[in-house]
Amino acid sequence: MPLGPVLRGREELHRGEPAIVSRIKSRVTIIVDEEICKGCRLCVAVCPRQAMQLADHTNSRGFHPAFLANPDDCTGCAQCALMCPDVAIRIVKSE
Repeated sequence: MPLGPVLRGREELHRGEPAIVSRIKSRVTIIVDEEICKGCRLCVAVCPRQAMQLADHTNSRGFHPAFLANPDDCTGCAQCALMCPDVAIRIVKSE
């Protein structure tokens, strides 16, 4: 699905599940699958620039999903995606 000019907001994944999509200056897009994320904070803890945070809203399972709160601080290092035990974070190279 084309992301268009979205900088940060809600999108639908190919499975119809909500996701938080953030496009950052380092030419990557961070996609957090809200329904898979259990809000464990591992991505928040491992982010070297403290760019990840937990959302104020909850998903259908009652968890606060992670999202890229500070896209200008993100370097695209993918540590958040590597640390995620549920593979809820994807890093996609932007065009």
